[in-house]
Amino acid sequence: MNKKTFLWIVVGIIALMLLAVSRVPTAVSQVGVTEPPALAKMEIVPAKITWSPAIDYPYDELILSITGPDSLVWEEAFSPQTWPSLEVTDSQGVPRPDGSYTYTLRVHLLLSPEAGAALQAARETGDPQAIANLQAASILPPAPYAQTGSFVIQNGTFLAQPAQDARETSDDHGGDNHLDDVVYYENLIVVGDECVGADCVNGEVFNYTTLKLKENNVGLTFYDTSAGTFPGVDWQLTANESTSGGLNKFSIEDLTNAKIPFTILANAPSNAFYVDASGRVGMGTATPYVELHLASGDTPTVRLDQTTSSGWPAQVWDIGGNEQQFFIRDVTGGSTWPFRIQPGTPSNALTLRADGTVGIGTWGPAATLHVYNAAPTILVSRPDGKTTLSLDSSGNLLLGGLLTEASDINVKENLRPVDSGQILDLVAGLPIYTWNYREDQADTAHVGPMAQDFYAAFALGADDKHIASLDANGVALASVQALHSQIKDQQTQISQLEQQNADLEARLSRLEASAGLRIPMRVLYASLAVAVLALSMVAVLTWRTRTHAKLHPFWIKP
Repeated sequence: MNKKTFLWIVVGIIALMLLAVSRVPTAVSQVGVTEPPALAKMEIVPAKITWSPAIDYPYDELILSITGPDSLVWEEAFSPQTWPSLEVTDSQGVPRPDGSYTYTLRVHLLLSPEAGAALQAARETGDPQAIANLQAASILPPAPYAQTGSFVIQNGTFLAQPAQDARETSDDHGGDNHLDDVVYYENLIVVGDECVGADCVNGEVFNYTTLKLKENNVGLTFYDTSAGTFPGVDWQLTANESTSGGLNKFSIEDLTNAKIPFTILANAPSNAFYVDASGRVGMGTATPYVELHLASGDTPTVRLDQTTSSGWPAQVWDIGGNEQQFFIRDVTGGSTWPFRIQPGTPSNALTLRADGTVGIGTWGPAATLHVYNAAPTILVSRPDGKTTLSLDSSGNLLLGGLLTEASDINVKENLRPVDSGQILDLVAGLPIYTWNYREDQADTAHVGPMAQDFYAAFALGADDKHIASLDANGVALASVQALHSQIKDQQTQISQLEQQNADLEARLSRLEASAGLRIPMRVLYASLAVAVLALSMVAVLTWRTRTHAKLHPFWIKP
């Protein structure tokens, strides 16, 4: 044996070894990779599908979501006493359309108070290991919390449990078409088109296709034989499921980790997913204008669906818009609409700034809540139509209840008693008018002092442009106290005069009796009236002499 022959034998052996090794990694790379446990077992009969739960922990409900032909979307929740199921006809007895369907079954956990509190605390701290820790502590049940699959309706009935297509288990295709392996140890260059697969025929039509894969199970597998720390995940492009009644779809499969991260179903519309040269993504459009552009003929919507698959409570939000509104919808909370914006809403209708201030009609709120408008108004009303608070553009405040102002001694300081008599004197000299606000109608009359006069007399409040109702009430109460004191004094004087009059009348009666004379009673009453009038005039003159007294420091008691 010469050296050249020996060299070719060695090369051949090495090539055969490499070929053998290249066929091993599929099994090796998937050692330890198992399908996730099932949430429920799907049982199919021609008229009904039933999912029997395979979990042994308590739960609140199972939620079955289904999508199908003609944009069909259906969802229903099932209590623990009822197994999830789907009949081939809807609630009205109408047959569901033929075609492929995809379902997701999710469990809504029945959380204990301890689990709920732990989840809330974990959400606030942002602990990424919270769910795993709670599961390890048996506070949360173990996964799975969700399951996904598919089924087919054909000729008005559910297809039975799918049967597996016969796949080649060896390199021998069998029959009369047995082909021997052909191994090339150099580059293979094909000038022309190529068909690969058991169903390729002589005279294959390519229709401008350079490479065609043709048989009953079509796929393209990427086996990475790298070892050590080099990346070695195996991938596969798969066209259609291999089971009878399975999905017509194109998928990218992660063989090593038994996952299918990307799938396109047959009959998906054109431009369902489109990436342009600038990296902009269009969904439903080939001309995306922004980084992510959603286009639909009816209410394009984004769903934020927190499933129970990670252990957190389920919550679904929708964000969408149409010619009527932009909205945020709380699907879990009964499909309520907590936030809506109508088309044509002006700029800065609602703004929230970094300092926590809120502007309505302004981008620069000058207060915690700043309402800016040519005619700003605030209205608070009840469902029964009753207005409880109204603030119009003129500053008029209408209350359907009480105005209660802070008057707690614990919020006050610099307390000093007042001279109510001095306040009464100042009130007596305070000009009082009837008037109307310039922004009101002329016949909308009010009565009261001017703020400038009130401030000049009492120096109360922040400025001479406003009168606080608490200050006006205080002045009125002090004046009432002064009047009450004066009335008491006058009542005392009247009582004294009445006593004096009674004494005089008794004395006069005695004199008449001794002298045989009698003075008419009307004369006595007239005398008493003159005396009372004289005392009253003295009191009034005394009061008016103090009318022009200054406020400070006289009316405040030391």
